[in-house]
Amino acid sequence: MLSPVLYWKKVFREEEFRLPNDMMKERRPKFRMIRRNIYPTKRRIRRLPKDEIPNCECPRPRGKEPACGEDCMNRMMRLTCDPFTCPSGESCSNKAFQLLERPNIRPVYIGNGKGWGVVACEHIKKGTFTAEYVGEIIGVDECERRLWECKYRGETNYYMMELSSDTIIDARDKGGVARLINSSCDPNCEALMWQDAATNETRIGIFAIRDIELGEELAYDYGFQDFGVNQSFRCRCDAADCRKWLDAKPERLKRRGERVTVERDGKFVRATITAYEPATKSYQVTYKDSVVESIPSPELATSFKKVCKSKRKLARK
Repeated sequence: MLSPVLYWKKVFREEEFRLPNDMMKERRPKFRMIRRNIYPTKRRIRRLPKDEIPNCECPRPRGKEPACGEDCMNRMMRLTCDPFTCPSGESCSNKAFQLLERPNIRPVYIGNGKGWGVVACEHIKKGTFTAEYVGEIIGVDECERRLWECKYRGETNYYMMELSSDTIIDARDKGGVARLINSSCDPNCEALMWQDAATNETRIGIFAIRDIELGEELAYDYGFQDFGVNQSFRCRCDAADCRKWLDAKPERLKRRGERVTVERDGKFVRATITAYEPATKSYQVTYKDSVVESIPSPELATSFKKVCKSKRKLARK
């Protein structure tokens, strides 16, 4: 069977693009589709006083040329302009997410262990806003309660994204199309935090970091956080440089091939780091005699400290 991208490019031209029926036969995940973040009843997003709204200093353009481009002060600080107070007026292109034009994207069943995903139904240019990651805005205590609830139910999918140290977006039961965008180690999109100048609300937008072709799946690097669930998740992006695990930190993977000194049978010997296993949070090291051993990260760090102490003692002598 051809991959979805190859199949669509082979059968359809852009002007008559539609998704094959076999890609739509699977039932969509059960969640309520929403357009904006939902806040607790006690908190409401209110418009700031006019004198507290940060405005840019972009000049109003002549004719129909768009204003507030790359050199816009607000844009550079990831602040969307207020449509009512921006000096550029209707010509402002640095609009709040809900006012931006969005490309034609659609959720489809990808398969291959990925489940559902989102594909482009038109060519998308680099830098284009594709979707907003929306859901329920919750605090740390509610986040912990929901995680325990998921664990009790045996659910392994989480849709939480951190807004701040004490605020999380949870799109599990209520979310938008961005909820279905998969992770990739070679992404074509990125998730960025922006501030609404009119309300000071923090929002997360998914932006294209390169041109995206018709029928291509949208993906961004989750930069995964486990929120204390102590569970690792395998990455299925199949990229050439795939990290294999969503929570595999790049700085740990970069240690492959590093020569280290570790404690073995009461002696300090040289070994080479050959892999990092996020599931067990341990390094795989290979000794000179080709013996392979997995050493938990804390133990490896302890070995380094012991070696340093031994060297200091020898230096004193």
